Amino acid sequence: MTTPHILDPDVVFKRLGERMVLIHLETNLVFELNNTGARIWELLEAGTPEDDILERLSAEFEVAPEQLQRDLNDLLRELTSQGLIA
Repeated sequence: MTTPHILDPDVVFKRLGERMVLIHLETNLVFELNNTGARIWELLEAGTPEDDILERLSAEFEVAPEQLQRDLNDLLRELTSQGLIA
């Protein structure tokens, strides 16, 4: 099992319907997530390990497991590179 990712405490976020807006207060970076990305962020905030995130998303969204893994990896890489998670 993978360990949970840590959200940067300087990031505030708000869900707006099917989207979520993240704002990094230190850098003023504004980042928008679609519905799937917003759900991933909610699971990250809850401390859900990556393996469990994949399992939950597979149950909630109709997407091929390989595509889901790629999308999750891409989003986690982007959030990390922007300093939103560690």
